[in-house]
Formats: sequence, structure tokens, C-alpha cells
Amino acid sequence: MTSTTSGFGGEPVQPRKLPQQRRSVLLVEALKTACLRILADEGKEGLSAARLVEVSGVATASIYEYFPNLEALVAQVLREAAQQFHATPGASAMALPGDAPLRDVLEHLVRRTFEKRSYLVGLHRQVYLRHTAYFESVEVSDIEKLLERHAHQIEVHDLRIAALVVTGVLQQTTRSLLHEDLLETMPQQTQQMLVRMLHAALAPANPESTGAGPARA
Repeated sequence: MTSTTSGFGGEPVQPRKLPQQRRSVLLVEALKTACLRILADEGKEGLSAARLVEVSGVATASIYEYFPNLEALVAQVLREAAQQFHATPGASAMALPGDAPLRDVLEHLVRRTFEKRSYLVGLHRQVYLRHTAYFESVEVSDIEKLLERHAHQIEVHDLRIAALVVTGVLQQTTRSLLHEDLLETMPQQTQQMLVRMLHAALAPANPESTGAGPARA
């Protein structure tokens, strides 16, 4: 096992193995629940193997049976938290009416991206920044479906390319803001800037146009 005394800084970030039996599944769930509770209530400074044992009731040996280090456990907790974040009712922009203005759709998408990043960073900033790609749960195909739903408001020839651009802008911009400690700096203005950029890239040059965009390949 590669780890520091605190259980952080080692690799790999993924679990050592997955539980198979009901007892082991419950044990791992207890560990993840305790980890999330400690991070949410006490912050990352409160997380240690000893504290995890105290809150979860799981023996230290069992922690390292399933996770190579505490960082891998935290990473799994953050990954599942990100998945749950997207599964929350109303979280997806697809929950908006099909005739919603494109700007409203983009505002929802940008806001939720910022909210997810802020939540995960609040749980454990260092682990999130070290393994950001591990937590990305927004699929380009999901963005493509969203754009297809509002295609009558979009002027692009290839929605797949548009989806790639939107996904890349959202991920790379928020990631850069995080690394520069700027995610929470003027969040409303920053989000509106992103919305305007994306809207200008997707919407017809003529704001009065309401017809369908050009034929797509």
C-alpha cells in the first residue's frame, strides 16, 4: 500500500476491490457514509483513519482491505456525490420546458456546473483538484440531446461539435477558476459571462430569427 501517515497522497485513486457479499457491501457503505459525514460536518481536517473507525464502527484493517488509502475513499465519496448531484430531481436542464429560451437553458447548465464544483471542492479541495477528471459525470451525449431539444434556437451545422464545445468550455473554465481560487469570486458575473459566450456561439446571429437553423449534416 502506498500512502502517507494520514492516508493521503498515494495512488491509485480507485478502490482496491469492490465488495461482493451483502456484509461487505454494508461495510463499505458505512465507510463512505461516515467519510461524507466527517467531511461535511468537520471538514477535511477532521478526517483520519481513527476518526473514520470511530464514526463508522468499521475496523482499520477493513478500510484498507477495500481502499489503498484514505484518498481513494474520499475520491469514491466525491465521485458518488457528483453522480447524486446530477440525479437530484430538477437538476438536469432537460427538466426545463422544451420551449424554454436557449439563454435560460444555458443559465441552468452553467449554474449547476458551478454549484457541483463548489460542493465537491467544499468537501475536499485537494483530492478534487488532484483527480478532477475522475469526478466528471457530464457526458457529451447528454449535452447533445439537450441541444437537439432546442435545435430550433441554435444555428450550427453539427450538434455533436456544439456539444463538445459547450462541455469543454464548462469543464475547462470552472477547472481553471478552481486552480486560481476564483470560483467563488463574483460567481454571478462569471456565470453570466459564460452564458453570454455560449449563447453567442450557438444562437442565430439575428436575435429576431425564430425559424429552424440550417440543415444539419
